[in-house]
Amino acid sequence: MTGATGAAGATGAAGATGATGAAGATGATGTAGATGATGAAGAAGATGPTGPTWTLSSVTYNSTGTVTVNGTAGSGGPITSTNAAWLTTGNTGTNIATNYIGTNDNNTFGVRTNLVERMRVLNSGEAMYNSSTALFLGDVLGVYGNGSLFNTTALGDYAINGYVGSAGAGVYGVNLGTGSGVRGEVSNTAAYGVFGWNQDATGGIGVFGLSSGTGANATGVQGQSTTAGSVGNGVAGFSVSTGTGVFGQNTAGGEGVYGFNSSTGIGVFGANNSSGVGVYGFASATGDGTVGQASNGVGFGVWGINTAATGTGVAGAGNNRVTVYMPGGSGGAFTGADYGVFGFARNPTTGTAGPNAGGYFRDSISAVTNVYAYVAGYNGGTAYKILGTGTVSTIVPDAQGKQRIMYAPEAPEVLFEDYGTGQLVNGQAYINLDPVFAMNVKIDDQHPMKVFIQLEGECNGVYVDLKSADGFRVTELNSGRSNVKFSWHVVANRADSKVNGVTTSLYEDVRFPEFQGTETNSRPAPTSVQIKEKAQPAPIPAEKPNSLLNQSAPSGVKPR
Repeated sequence: MTGATGAAGATGAAGATGATGAAGATGATGTAGATGATGAAGAAGATGPTGPTWTLSSVTYNSTGTVTVNGTAGSGGPITSTNAAWLTTGNTGTNIATNYIGTNDNNTFGVRTNLVERMRVLNSGEAMYNSSTALFLGDVLGVYGNGSLFNTTALGDYAINGYVGSAGAGVYGVNLGTGSGVRGEVSNTAAYGVFGWNQDATGGIGVFGLSSGTGANATGVQGQSTTAGSVGNGVAGFSVSTGTGVFGQNTAGGEGVYGFNSSTGIGVFGANNSSGVGVYGFASATGDGTVGQASNGVGFGVWGINTAATGTGVAGAGNNRVTVYMPGGSGGAFTGADYGVFGFARNPTTGTAGPNAGGYFRDSISAVTNVYAYVAGYNGGTAYKILGTGTVSTIVPDAQGKQRIMYAPEAPEVLFEDYGTGQLVNGQAYINLDPVFAMNVKIDDQHPMKVFIQLEGECNGVYVDLKSADGFRVTELNSGRSNVKFSWHVVANRADSKVNGVTTSLYEDVRFPEFQGTETNSRPAPTSVQIKEKAQPAPIPAEKPNSLLNQSAPSGVKPR
C-alpha cells in the first residue's frame, strides 16, 4: 500500500518576468474638481461720442393700424411700428390670413358693451350670445332670449329674427346629411316649436315647404310624432276663421304635405273651429293634394271621422263638381260627373281562390243579421257583377204613388233567357235564335236548351226538336197542319267567357258553387289613442302689440 505523503520542499527561485498583457478598458471619469477663483476685471474702454439730440413732435395712427412717431426738424424720425392695432374707425389693408380679433392662447374671447358681456366665443370654438354657458355641447352658435335657462340678461323674447323685403328668406336652413335644416323644439304645451304667420289680407303663406326632389323621401314639410305612448302631433294646423289650418301644395311629383307617425300619435292633424279647413291639400300638376299611407294591417291610409249625429265621415268631389251629401250623414259622400265612386281590384283571379271585387258593401255589425254584397268581382273562378246575401229587387210606384218592391227570380245555375213569338205554317215552324244570344250560351248534350211553348190557338198540341245554337223546330202533334200562333221562351246555360282563347270566367258548369269568402266583423272600434277620441287642441293665443303671437317661456329644456 502507498505510504503517507511527505512534507513539501523549499520554494525554488522566481523565474523570468513574462511579456506585458493587453491594456484593460478605461475606467469611469472621476468627479470634477472645484472651480478656480475669478480673475481680476480688465480696464474700462474709452467713452464714445455723444449722439444727436432727438425731440418728439407727433404720434400718428395710420389707417392700417400702425403707429408713426415723428421728431422735430433735424432731430430724427419718422419711425413707424411694424405691428398694427385695430382702430375704432376701422382699418385698411388687412389680410385675413394674418389679421384677426381674438386670442393667441387657449382662452375664451368675450365682447362687452357698457361693461356687460354680450357675446362669448369659447376656446373650443362655440359662440354664444347673451349667455356664458353653452346649453348643449356642439351648438356652433347659441342665441339666448328671455327664459332660456342660461340667458345672462333679459334682452327680449325673440332670440333670432330674420327680416327680408324681397324674394329671399328671413331664415334659411340647409342640411346635407340626415338631420334638419331648421328645427324647432318646445317643452311647454302653450309653446310652438316652429310658428309661421301671414298677416296679408289678400294672400301669402305662414309656413311654406318646398320639395324639388322626386324620390320617396323628398318632402317639403314633414311632421313626426315618435314618443311611445304619446298622443302628440307631428304637424297640427288650426284655423279659427275662414282660413286654412295647414295648406300643402305640390306642383311636381312630390307631396304638398307629408305626415309620418311611428307611435300612437298622428302624422298630420288638422283642426278647424269655424268655417275654414283643418287640413287642405292642393296639387296643380301630376301630384296629389293630400296622400295618406299606412304600412300595417290595422292602420288606415286616410281615416275620416265625424262625431256629429248627422255628420259625414269623408266627402269627395271630382270633375269640378259641387259635393253632394246626405243631410242625415254617412260614412262617405262622393260626387262625380259620371261616377260617384270608383273601385278597382288589382289582383283578380280565375282560379279557386276568392272572393275579390272592385267594391264591397255591408250592413249590420251582427253576424246573425249580416248583409253584404261584392260588386265587380270573382269567386271560385266565376265573375260576378253583384254577389252577396239578400235579394235582387227594384222599386216601382203603385196607383197611390207609394213605393213598392219587386223581386228578380234567381237560379242555382248561370242562365240566359230569351222570349219571342212564332206561327205554325201547315203544322210546323222553325225559330232562329238571335245570333247575339246564341254566341253567349252553351248548347250541347250536356247543356241542353230548355224551350217552353205557349199556344195561342186551337190545335193538336206541339212538340220541340232540332234544338241547337241556331234555333229549334216546333211541330204539331198527330201530323196536324194548323196555322196557329204561339209564344216561346228559351233558357240556356251561359257560355264561359274567353279573351284571346283564354278563359276569364266559368259559367257553363256552375251550379250551387261554394262561396270562398269568410265574413267576419274584424275591424275593432276606435280606441282612446286614435283620432276619434283625441281631445281638441287649445286655441291660438292672443296677439302681441308687435304683431307676433305671445308665447310663454318654456319651464325647462327637453333633452335631445
